[in-house]
Amino acid sequence: MVIGSNAEANLAIETHNDAASEGANIRFYKSRGTAASPTSVADDHIISQFLFYGHDGNDFAHPVGVIRAKFNGTPQTNQMPGELSFHTNHGDTYATERLKIQANGRITIGEANFDASNDLHIKKANDAGDVAMRITNNTSDNASTASLYFTTSPTQDFNTSY
Repeated sequence: MVIGSNAEANLAIETHNDAASEGANIRFYKSRGTAASPTSVADDHIISQFLFYGHDGNDFAHPVGVIRAKFNGTPQTNQMPGELSFHTNHGDTYATERLKIQANGRITIGEANFDASNDLHIKKANDAGDVAMRITNNTSDNASTASLYFTTSPTQDFNTSY
């Protein structure tokens, strides 16, 4: 389906009712196999994407940005661990992942890889619910790593790597 116009193109999905639990939805489904005989997805399968393009004077070949939903884990009955990632294009032929919300709740801003440099990582620091923010700066030996902890526990060891 293509919605096009020389003025403005819109897609509206509306719901009008008094039920608080009912709303307008867009649903994306992904499986392996066929429509008649679907099978479970596998780790790292992209479930759905929103891709944003602008015309560069030649074509619409390269996205300005991407929002991606991806399956992350092992499928089990009624369990679908997933992650959301946001990508921007810094003037190249591809969009780079800049923010990731992982299935375990970790949020990464930057290169969106917990092993990468020049990142900001925000995560739960321990089972007590304390939160840690780590900033890394382009080193492989963590020599330029700074951490900031927000804690409710007076016994939190701030020198412990999370």
